[in-house]
Amino acid sequence: MRTRPAALLLLLAGCAPVMETALHFAPPAGEEGRQCVARCQADRAPCVQSCDRRERLCRSDAESRAMRDYNLEADRYNDARRSGSSRTYFDYADRYRRLCSFQGCRDTCVATYRGCFEACGGTVTETQVCVANCG
Repeated sequence: MRTRPAALLLLLAGCAPVMETALHFAPPAGEEGRQCVARCQADRAPCVQSCDRRERLCRSDAESRAMRDYNLEADRYNDARRSGSSRTYFDYADRYRRLCSFQGCRDTCVATYRGCFEACGGTVTETQVCVANCG
């Protein structure tokens, strides 16, 4: 049996380490810098809460849409007197929930906080951290 190079590359890619960027925040010296950072933190909290709220609303809407679509399909199958649909409610829910990622929103909050933190005199360092397939 011959292994195709493309298939081998895909197989090996699945075993590659998964890296993420970790941020380390070193606060500025002095009371003025600490107060400045406190203002940055106060601004970041509502930003993240807004992202979380929007994601919750999206997921709630996704579940409602999934139930509606599932029930519509079930009604069609019942009207046609056919056997049940092969799709489940979870098939619909998973499809709609995928649209509810607000990671980009949270990333914007972090980027804004980072800029504010550095403007206050703090330093931010990035390190790459292995989070999967680290062996």
